[in-house]
Amino acid sequence: MVDALTHAVAFVALSFVRLPRPAPVPRERRHLGREIAEGVAWVWRQPAIRVTALCALVLNLFFSAFYVVVLVLARDGGVSAGGIGVMAAMLGVGGVVGALAAPYLNRVLRPHVSVIAVFWVLTALTPLAAVLHGGPMLGALFFAMALLPPTANAAVMTRQLLLTPDRLRGRLTSVLGLAMGASAAAGPAMGGLLAQALPGAGAVLVCAAGMAVATVAVTVNRALRTISTPVVDHNPTEGKPDMDDDATYEVLRNDEDQYSLWPLGHEVPAGWSRVGKEGTRDECSAYVDEVWTDMRPRSLRERMGADTQP
Repeated sequence: MVDALTHAVAFVALSFVRLPRPAPVPRERRHLGREIAEGVAWVWRQPAIRVTALCALVLNLFFSAFYVVVLVLARDGGVSAGGIGVMAAMLGVGGVVGALAAPYLNRVLRPHVSVIAVFWVLTALTPLAAVLHGGPMLGALFFAMALLPPTANAAVMTRQLLLTPDRLRGRLTSVLGLAMGASAAAGPAMGGLLAQALPGAGAVLVCAAGMAVATVAVTVNRALRTISTPVVDHNPTEGKPDMDDDATYEVLRNDEDQYSLWPLGHEVPAGWSRVGKEGTRDECSAYVDEVWTDMRPRSLRERMGADTQP
C-alpha cells in the first residue's frame, strides 16, 4: 500500500513538470537489432562507463546475495518476522537519507571519489554481519550501507549522460538497466544457494570477498578518474589534443555556461573562452566541479524559468 501511494504521489508530481518542447526530429526507419548492437558497442568503447558498469554489476550481484544471506541468518537467529521487516525498511530509510544528503556530498566529493567510497564502505561493512546479532543491529548495518550509493549514482549518471550523444542516451540507460537488473535477479538466487551450502558466517564472507574484488578493480583503474570532468570534442574537424595527466591545463567556458578542460598553449576552440584557471588536470577538474553545479545549458535554464513565470 505504501509503495503504491508513493508511486501515485510521484505520478501527480510529474504532471507539474514543465519542459520546453523539443525541436521536431524527422523519423527514420530503424532496425531494433542494429540499434541494440550500436548501443552496446558504444558503451563498451567508453572506458569510464565500461569500468563503472562492470564493477557495479559485480557489486550489485554480491550485495543482492548478501541481503538474502543476512535475512536467512536473522531468521535462524530468532529474529521475528516483524523484526526482519524493520531490518528491510532500514535499508530504504538509509537510501532516503542518502538521497537527501547527495546534493551536499556531490559538492564536497569528487565524482570518482564518491564512487570508490561506496565500494570501500560496502566492502568494510559487509563482514560485520557475521558478528552482529539481533534485528536492530542488522537494521543499523543496512541503514549505514544505503547512505552513500545515491551520491555515487547521481555523480556517475550525470557524467554518463553528459558524455553520451543525445541519440544514444536511451540505449545507454537500457544497456545499464538491463545489466543491473540481471545482476539484481541473479543475486538473490546466489544468496539462497550460499546460505544453504555454507553454514553461519561463511556465506557472508564469500559476499564480502566478491565485493572486495570489485572494490580493488575500481580503485586501481585510472579510467574511472575521467568521469570527474567531461571533456567534449569541441573541434572535431581538426581533432582535440590528447589529454595527459601530467600536462598543464586551463578551464574554458562557452556561451551556455558549460565548462571543459583544454591543454594550455593550444588554440582555444571557437565559441569558448578562458576563465583564468590554470593548473594540473586534477586541479582544473576540482575547480570545474566546484563552479559547475547546474549541468543544464543556460538556454534551457532560461526557457524553464520563463515557462514557470505566470
